[in-house]
Amino acid sequence: MSRVDNSVTLMGRVVKGPNVRYTEEGKTRVYYQVQIEPRAKDKGNIQAPFVRSVGNQAEKDKDNIKTGDLIVVTGRLITRLEKKKVFFVKDETNPQKLIQLDPDNEESPIYDDDQIFEGEITRPVTEVMAEDVFYFQKFIDLLDEPEKLKLFSPKVLKNVLENSDYPELLKALNKED
Repeated sequence: MSRVDNSVTLMGRVVKGPNVRYTEEGKTRVYYQVQIEPRAKDKGNIQAPFVRSVGNQAEKDKDNIKTGDLIVVTGRLITRLEKKKVFFVKDETNPQKLIQLDPDNEESPIYDDDQIFEGEITRPVTEVMAEDVFYFQKFIDLLDEPEKLKLFSPKVLKNVLENSDYPELLKALNKED
């Protein structure tokens, strides 16, 4: 198995997860996806890497992260090869071609067992192994309005407060524009 580790720090909004899983030994693993805000020149090129946390960090993440939260993650960028079991059927228009079945698609046709072929694919997977997570939303909640305005730019605060209950602070920030 090929593996490359690099340091990374990313800030983004949780768009998927957190999904909590447990190993056979009872250790907690948390998986979630973070959408990174693109720079102005990269508009349309949205990146959303998956983040994995284990152990004590996973215990913190499962209690403190929810979809929509803005977080900062520091950790290692890990690339590994993942083997996945997949199922295929022959293409009716071209019998030499196989079509991969999507088990989550409820609209896909039903096939007999003798029409389905089992296979395995290997694909590279890149994810962030979280070493530390800064729960930006929780930190903002601890501050009063003058402290928020003093510590953070209006642009950052607007991004954080979009999904929260601070209508008066958002109104004040919009007036500053």
